[in-house]
Amino acid sequence: MGSGASPRAIVSTGGGGFVTADYATNALSFFGADGTPNTVVGVGGVVGLGADAHPKSVTRTDDGTFYTANWGAHSISRFQPGSDSAPTTFDLKPGTNPAALTHDTAGNIFSANTIGDSVTQLAPGGGLTVTFARLANLSWPTDIVADNHGNLFTANSGTDTVSKITGTGVVTDRFAVLDPWSRPTALAITPDGMLFVANAGENIVTEFDTAASAPAAGLNTFALPDGCSPTTLISDARGNIFVACPSTRSVSMIPAGASSASLPDTILTLPASVGLAGLTLTPDGTLLVVAPDQSAVYALPLAPVMTTSELPAATVGTHYETTVSANGVGTLSFTAPDALPAGLGLDASSGVISGTPALATTSTFTVVASNPVAASAPQHFTLTVNAAAGIQTPTPTPTSTAPAGPTGAATPPPTPTPSSAGGGATPAPSSTSGTAPSGGAGARADADAGTITGASVATRDRVLTAADGAASATATSALAGTGANVLITAVGIALAAALLVLGMLALVSRARRRRIG
Repeated sequence: MGSGASPRAIVSTGGGGFVTADYATNALSFFGADGTPNTVVGVGGVVGLGADAHPKSVTRTDDGTFYTANWGAHSISRFQPGSDSAPTTFDLKPGTNPAALTHDTAGNIFSANTIGDSVTQLAPGGGLTVTFARLANLSWPTDIVADNHGNLFTANSGTDTVSKITGTGVVTDRFAVLDPWSRPTALAITPDGMLFVANAGENIVTEFDTAASAPAAGLNTFALPDGCSPTTLISDARGNIFVACPSTRSVSMIPAGASSASLPDTILTLPASVGLAGLTLTPDGTLLVVAPDQSAVYALPLAPVMTTSELPAATVGTHYETTVSANGVGTLSFTAPDALPAGLGLDASSGVISGTPALATTSTFTVVASNPVAASAPQHFTLTVNAAAGIQTPTPTPTSTAPAGPTGAATPPPTPTPSSAGGGATPAPSSTSGTAPSGGAGARADADAGTITGASVATRDRVLTAADGAASATATSALAGTGANVLITAVGIALAAALLVLGMLALVSRARRRRIG
């Protein structure tokens, strides 16, 4: 839009783009999803509506046709991009001053005529009924909406009432009666048929059931920020209500299903000296806000955006706690559609992942952040759970308990062969062969006693050798403890001792015979 366009209303094209009704320049401006003019439409994206049109409202029907309520020209304009080269204008009559438009499911267009205290119908084929419904004198309707059953509702700022009009034009002037000086200025209907009324005089929004009998009682009342002076209400597909507050340069949101005890959330505040007027929602969940003073449009994505991209590693058996975060309007909640590692859980309100992991593993899962309006794109996480660190085994402290005996079986030695002299000396153990056990510093062998003494922890084969050099025994022993005495008995030594005794007995016997003889 050009400088000084002063847009008063905005509507989505349904494909991501949007259209503004420019009050000061008497035009419609078409934009793409990126905010640049759609030059395919009109001249540089601008379609003129005629001198003094001063459009205050714009709506779009399902077939892609746009309609404007031209306050200054007392008319309704129709334009279908791709089919029309210029708008078609339908004249009402002087003194009607249409301020707002809506359409029903059949494609009929209805205007609320503030000065004319009336409602006009424009059929899809172009048939015009200037006075489709007559409202009470000085009603001064400022907004109009349609429900899914073909009924119309008007906000009457002059009589502080809401009127209901059937599909055949039958009027109930006082469907809802508001407080004196409440000055209802805007309406919105949710998909489930709840009617919300913005009251500029009291800075409140009141909720009614469209199916109620007149006079309908207010179900809930929501207090807006001081000085809000609401001018526009819209509803999304979930039943959330968005309120434009020009005096505070802010937008508030009433979450679906909220009660009077709930305060609306302020989701957007524009810079100082920037006013605002119309609101609309794009299919991807972006709120568009018209700023007439700047001839600008502000965009606020409503879906949360995850800001955490990585998670720290965890350890089996150790408490783990970390937080996933997101940006977004309203109250956020978090869900994990996939299973987290065993022992861990996600707190839905805070986004804290905590617990004590049970198994060493690497898991991949997603987390989604949601608010009352939409959900974020799934954020994929990989969480590694490491095994617990190994426990060091302490060195055992020696005790006075006697060590176990040698292990292993001795290899039987060869049988010694006696000397041919018959009385030769029996071999005596004299030395050891082989190496000392590993780690056995200070270990020693006693050839006379047949023992090995020393401080050692080892296992080693030892070969004991008789004095004549013949191997007499091999034993495998486990030496353990400090100062332990390990007795190794060699079979060859025992046999030599036995032969020595027999030899001595033989000498004694021989001596006795000599005495006797």
